[in-house]
Amino acid sequence: MNSKLGKRRFSTLWLILRRFLAASLTVFLFACTAAPTSSSSSTTEAPAKEIVLYNWPDYMPQSVLDKFEKEYGTKVIVQTYNSQEEAIGKISNGEIQYDIAVIEYDLLPSLVSRSLLAEINYRNIPNFENVSANFRDLSMDPGNRYSVPYNWGTSGLIVRSDPSGRPYEPALFIAGERTGEKGTELFGEICPENRGVMRFDVIARGAKGHSGLAGTGDLSEKLIAARSALSEIFSKHLTLKSSDGWQSQAKFPFINVGTTGVYNVTAAEGILGVEIRPIPQDDVEGLKSKVGEYCEANGLELRMNVMENGVACDKQNPALLALIQAVKNVSGEEPRIGRKLPGTSARFAPGGQAVVWGQTGIGPHAKEERHYIPSIEPYYKSLNELAKLWK
Repeated sequence: MNSKLGKRRFSTLWLILRRFLAASLTVFLFACTAAPTSSSSSTTEAPAKEIVLYNWPDYMPQSVLDKFEKEYGTKVIVQTYNSQEEAIGKISNGEIQYDIAVIEYDLLPSLVSRSLLAEINYRNIPNFENVSANFRDLSMDPGNRYSVPYNWGTSGLIVRSDPSGRPYEPALFIAGERTGEKGTELFGEICPENRGVMRFDVIARGAKGHSGLAGTGDLSEKLIAARSALSEIFSKHLTLKSSDGWQSQAKFPFINVGTTGVYNVTAAEGILGVEIRPIPQDDVEGLKSKVGEYCEANGLELRMNVMENGVACDKQNPALLALIQAVKNVSGEEPRIGRKLPGTSARFAPGGQAVVWGQTGIGPHAKEERHYIPSIEPYYKSLNELAKLWK
């Protein structure tokens, strides 16, 4: 079966540079030339003997790493993760020692706010000027103080205007993501319902001082109490239990107060991280309002990073019915209708009129992730059939 499984394709990624950045690797990865000024040290650092790259499995060819070591005398040790949640968790908890990490761009503010990233010394990156202005100085990292772009891609929505000036809205947005993961399926499920994603930080402020003389006490107690209160709010606004498994997910990926190894200084700030994967039936706006009310009443700050609701396509959407019929015509069987638990790009569709449906494979975001190659042909045959039915 493995001979029929093809390799994973790249998704949207950004390179995050941490403490003890090895400049030579950055130069090599981004083959450009010339440096902007920086407030960092003007001394160019000598290449390290070894550096650690924290990345998805199989995203960096070994041949590139071998050539880099030969040219610069620096050995690259690759450490891998299987999900962004795993990567952020290990970075936050200090479980991984790394020099460079590949992380999704929208996770930057949380890492920066907890002082987990070092500012970049651009004298060590004489190539940044050749990065397109479209990818510089973006909202998540103004001035590119902590990150440089590594790879970019998108699942795009094409927008046009009709003569009246109204924006064009597609009848159906098909997010071509894998919906079969056994590694033997020719046709994946068609998923009209998909979870969204919410990420936010609850921040407690205090006064930094000697623990025996000053300060505002233990901020961790305040955040632990907040965690308990938020869990109660979540239970009233989210579908956290369901007999059929179609349910929301709420997690607290990290709580960060103070500095590891410093015992006699009270913290000036504490942060509780929250991630929610809501289903379309959830009261997300009500949830946000209640969380905001709790934070305001208890002297906490609420910082929303991402808020994207789950989506449910209209079951009578003519384009959806045409897609179902197209798959039926090609497969000769009734298509399987399902729901997608991981967050998908379907949530970006206007009015939620989207489905997730694509080729099949095994091990999403795992080291052995592969597409099941025989599923490619029926996928495109179904799209061609849809084109005939939907005119």
